[in-house]
Amino acid sequence: MRVAQAKRAIGWALLVISCVALVLFGCGFVAALQSPSPAPGPPSTPWFVFESGFENGLAGWTGQNKRGADFVIISDPTGSGMGKVMKAFIVNPPPPLLPEDFPYITRRAYPNIWFSLKPLPCSMQEDVWVSRELYEQVMRRGNWYSLLSFFDSDPRRDRKGHVAVTTGLGDDGVLYLNIKDEKGDSFDFPPPLPNAPRLTPQEWHTVKIVVGADGRITLSQDNLEVSVGQLHPMTRRGLVGGHGGLYVGHDIRSSDPDYTGGFILTDNFRIACWR
Repeated sequence: MRVAQAKRAIGWALLVISCVALVLFGCGFVAALQSPSPAPGPPSTPWFVFESGFENGLAGWTGQNKRGADFVIISDPTGSGMGKVMKAFIVNPPPPLLPEDFPYITRRAYPNIWFSLKPLPCSMQEDVWVSRELYEQVMRRGNWYSLLSFFDSDPRRDRKGHVAVTTGLGDDGVLYLNIKDEKGDSFDFPPPLPNAPRLTPQEWHTVKIVVGADGRITLSQDNLEVSVGQLHPMTRRGLVGGHGGLYVGHDIRSSDPDYTGGFILTDNFRIACWR
């Protein structure tokens, strides 16, 4: 009888252990489903690379755009050890409204880089730090704020050029893709993936676009996928350059009662293309 009792005790213990293991496995499985997916890594060693950490100022950049905003190269003020960084900020008075800007005044402050067409796949990325004031201005006033602009046509040779895809900060604090058609108009805004990470203010984040040879676009933040999309079918399958930095819309100015100023910091801008 004691043997039978012992067997029953062992059986109950094994059952409890199995149930606990099943619960833990189930929780881990659910957590895995809810976690953002890691962004895919590069396919191989790139054959073309442009990099700027601003340690040598604007060396290597081919131009700049300052309109209703300005930028300077300074030592990292956040204490994060980033070395030299670019600080971009809004200035007054507001710039005039140009036909291509209608109906919104836009403010821009960034260096840009242009080169001969590089076939896809290519990537573009930068580290960005957004001050709480600018972040809250975007959230509160419904303004848009663009981070990266991926061009397939050079504005120096083709009127104002053509941007194939840009990234922006939505009013929910999540980055999004803005895919353009052949005329430069917005064509598609793929929704963020479930549980996509938020871009938190006053922290450094790495934002990256990868465009594959098949036109598939992947947007990631800190190596986690945020959104995926597809180039417009009429877009050229290549990259001629682009920019990061500050590019904001609507009429942001200090005369707005809710405007509190603000700035962004960027560093480690990088373009890479693979065979």
